[in-house]
This record gives sequence, structure tokens and C-alpha cells, in this order.
Amino acid sequence: MASLPGCFRIESVDTSANLPTIWAEVEALNETALHRQLARLALRPVARIRLPSSANTVCCDDPLLAARVEQGLQICSRPFAECAKQLGCSEHHVISSLSSWRRGGQVEGLMLKPPPTSTPQYGVLALWRRTAPTADLLARLRELPGVDNVLEGPGSPEWPWQLSVVVRTACQPGAEQWRKRLATAGLAAAPDVSLPLRIEQPRDQALLFNT
Repeated sequence: MASLPGCFRIESVDTSANLPTIWAEVEALNETALHRQLARLALRPVARIRLPSSANTVCCDDPLLAARVEQGLQICSRPFAECAKQLGCSEHHVISSLSSWRRGGQVEGLMLKPPPTSTPQYGVLALWRRTAPTADLLARLRELPGVDNVLEGPGSPEWPWQLSVVVRTACQPGAEQWRKRLATAGLAAAPDVSLPLRIEQPRDQALLFNT
């Protein structure tokens, strides 16, 4: 799963609660690119939930340059010139394209940074079956300290949960304090299922152009 270029988060649980034991967040440019990645897996996923970020469309006027940037620019005296040489274009084209993407919000910045830690993180997964969250409730839950992820589910036979919340273990308060925080956010019902969770991050973000 971690080898899929679009996979940037894997969550796993040890459970006998009739739940999948592994979840993965995978991004792709389009449905075709997503299917191409999922086809590499030995086992097909039993359920799929569309995340808010996957509803966005990424427009790119130079996918070859985007793919090269995702792979990482060579560390040398003139990295943009070397990139241009490999792509068969001018250094000016590389620099102007990257500047345009940054101004348009398609990239936040270019920097050298270490890969994400390979040490697993731990948390708790809480699931609600009959709580249909509103947009306001989802926003308030995401603002709670320690909350790592909030997801509205379809409530379908494949995934019957309408709301899931992930809390990092290091930030997790006591059970009573946590119930009070949920109530403050507008969620009075206790979760139907609460499970310990292992969180791994194969990469900082999905590789969209190297699928």
C-alpha cells in the first residue's frame, strides 16, 4: 500500500468488530489514475469514501515538469538549468512555470526537506453509526485540540458509519474530559465503536504526476 505514489497516510487497527483492519488515503488526478494505482494491489478495497480534497481538480499546463518536480530537483549549482536540460526546454521556462504555479496556489513553495518520519504514530478511532453530522459540527470537531482527522461517511452497507474522528494518543484527554469536549462541539452521543489506531505516513503528500 505504501508503494502507491498517491498514498500518503495508512491507518490500521487490530479488531474483531467486523471492520476493515487497514485504511489508506490515496489521491489521484482523476478516476483513471486512481484505478491505475488500485490495480497494483493484491486485494481490492472493500469500501471507498471520497474525501473533500479528492473533489478538487488539479489543472497543470506542463505535466512533464510537474512530474520532474515531484521526483525532486537535482542538488547542484544550477538545479533549474539541469531540470530544463533533462526536459528539453529552457531554464526560463522552468523558472517561469514554477513561479506561475506558486502565484496561482498550485504549489506552496519549493524547499529541501527531510522525508516524513518512519516511526508510526498512535491514536484512537471513534465511529458513530447514527450521527449524521452537519457542516458546522464537522468544523467544530476539527477545531478540537488533539483531533487529527474528521470524516463524514456514507452510512452505506459497505461503510455504515456516518461519522469518524481520529484523535492522536499523545493529545488524547481522559474519557470524561473528551466527552465534555465533544458535547461542547455539539456532539452529545458517545461513539458506537472506539479502537486504538496505528498511523503511518509513507510520504508528506501524494505524488499526482508519477502514477
